[in-house]
Amino acid sequence: MLIVIDPGHGGVDVGATRNGIYEKDINLDVAKKVAALLKKQGYKVEMTRTADTNPSLQERCDFSNQRDSMLFVS
Repeated sequence: MLIVIDPGHGGVDVGATRNGIYEKDINLDVAKKVAALLKKQGYKVEMTRTADTNPSLQERCDFSNQRDSMLFVS
């Protein structure tokens, strides 16, 4: 079972910000931790981004659909 995790925002889209902390960074950090936990449980996990990039909404959906994922978490 493949699970695709989509950490929202990224790149120039920082999302919400407060005191110099960007939502995009929190999303990516949490997504990486969730991916690690799922992998530890035996799931196959891929992420739409693993760095500070900003794929379009269509690219994120295409990423998941091309891999025939069973679950897409965004």
